[in-house]
Amino acid sequence: MNKHSFKVLVVLPALFLCSLCMAQETIHWLLTPWAPVVIREGQFKNQGVFELTVERLIEKLPQYQHKKQYVNGKRLFAQLEQNRNNCGLGAIKTSEREEIAYYSIAHSVLPSHSFLTTQDKSERFKAMVDQDGLISLEELLVDHQDLRLGIVGGRSYGKTLDEILNKYKNQRNIHKRTGRDMGPGILAMLSLGRVDYAIEYPFATILDIKEKQLELNPYTLPIKELKEDYIYVHIVCSKTIFGEQMIKDINRVIRQEIGYFLKLWYRWYDPNTIRRMETQEIFKKMHHQ
Repeated sequence: MNKHSFKVLVVLPALFLCSLCMAQETIHWLLTPWAPVVIREGQFKNQGVFELTVERLIEKLPQYQHKKQYVNGKRLFAQLEQNRNNCGLGAIKTSEREEIAYYSIAHSVLPSHSFLTTQDKSERFKAMVDQDGLISLEELLVDHQDLRLGIVGGRSYGKTLDEILNKYKNQRNIHKRTGRDMGPGILAMLSLGRVDYAIEYPFATILDIKEKQLELNPYTLPIKELKEDYIYVHIVCSKTIFGEQMIKDINRVIRQEIGYFLKLWYRWYDPNTIRRMETQEIFKKMHHQ
């Protein structure tokens, strides 16, 4: 072997290792389509809350290369387990998931299911709130049977609400909407006065109202049985050495940009939801993580 051949054998492995290092500097952002956090079509395409959050993260993390990929919720955590440089948004923290992913501090906070009615009917519901500003679903179904509840057939509203709805499922004041337009269909019925209230995530209604151009001024109220829980969501990254470093850098950006990230939600909340969250200083608490 001559001197030049030896140099080639030494240099090639070094170049190969260097290329691997460069590849590891790419963050693969995993986004789960669910309007309005990720909007894949229509008037507001690519203007979802998490899509704009990722764009700001990309801007503030120039030391990395970035790629975006759309996956369903189950696929997101499966890909995190592949030990690639994957990160996803909107994850709820559980002990089981912490075994396979590193979690950032919270980047968003979401209200849980709420009652949804219209501004013109809000006074009737306001008169029913207790001293904590909450309304009981069970009391509504039992004591106010003239008020018609619209729900989506086949959808789970969580264990607590599902048990109540199943208990009174044969009552005439519960209307189940079935068909392809189940969610928007309930909103249309609310707009036309065919139902008086519905159960929905506050942020999940505004997009449909805007895109369907419904004449509906929404008003939301917290559900007593849920004790107005708030859902704090996080960015998760693969549980690798590189993933741990990514989370440290992401946390730095979240602390710098939390005001911007939270304001992205204002577009998708009705004024009453914003007022409640501000009164309870939910947004303010996010600034002190």
